Amino acid sequence: MKTRALIAASTLCVFAVGAFAATLPTTGSTKASAKSVTKVEKKVVKAAPVVTLPKPPATAVTPVAQPTPAPSATSGATVTAVRLATLPPLDLSNMRLWNYAGNWHASEWANAMSFTPWRYNRVTKATNGDVNFTLDAAAAPELKAEAGIRAAKDGLWEAIVTLPKLRDGLVVAPLWLYNNSTRDEIDFEYAGRKGLDVTVHKYVNGLHLSKTQRLFAGVDMSGQRKRFGIQVSQSSGTIKMYLDGVLVHTFDKNTMGFFPTSDMRPIISMWPARSDWGNFVDWVGKWTPLKSNEKLVMVAHGYGYTAP
Repeated sequence: MKTRALIAASTLCVFAVGAFAATLPTTGSTKASAKSVTKVEKKVVKAAPVVTLPKPPATAVTPVAQPTPAPSATSGATVTAVRLATLPPLDLSNMRLWNYAGNWHASEWANAMSFTPWRYNRVTKATNGDVNFTLDAAAAPELKAEAGIRAAKDGLWEAIVTLPKLRDGLVVAPLWLYNNSTRDEIDFEYAGRKGLDVTVHKYVNGLHLSKTQRLFAGVDMSGQRKRFGIQVSQSSGTIKMYLDGVLVHTFDKNTMGFFPTSDMRPIISMWPARSDWGNFVDWVGKWTPLKSNEKLVMVAHGYGYTAP
């Protein structure tokens, strides 16, 4: 997501709607307010951008059956496979509630963009090394990299994830990058059952700019094991988004007019969007609350970072 500092309240007042945010703590301290509105807007902003909330992207990649054949790239992109090295499992050995000095921390606070709060115990390590992200009627899962995980401007971030059952109103963010201070953000997000959105967010003098591309519109990847990769080069002004080692979209600074400029760390999350905010419903569909005996599970099998 996933895609966040203290604008949830103002967003609700101005728009009564929201897009993708989760309240984050500040590194080294309780950051319950720092991430309240980071996914508030999905509309492409070009000249004279206006702060707006997410709308479905105008263009979409032609759906391709998954996992075979390989996904097609967006128009104008070159299909380029990256080396698919084995990724180690997520290391949660030093994860403790409120310990931001470790590698990872599972969120334990409210999510302004959802009626369902984050809860620490919804992220659990299995005996085989996998990490389970469980969403039920009471709580949602989010895992944030902390001080023990390198923050970087450039490099290749990857995660191997088995997706949950995709549903209307559900935001599944199997890999996204974020900086708490600048709110620079790069996302992979499944928008309900509508498709896979890739998005870049940037704040310039308090103004939120974003660029979204919807991929595989209408393709249901529920239950599929996927490898997500985000390759950033701030020096060359490109962000390359990979699915199963295949380049599916490239963001270019020259055409966007804005670009991330700060170090970022990875986050993995899953959450139901508020059903009372119209633009959320437009973006991901309307969420139907889970019953007390229902749950959705996303499984993270591995994570890796490769320096440039």
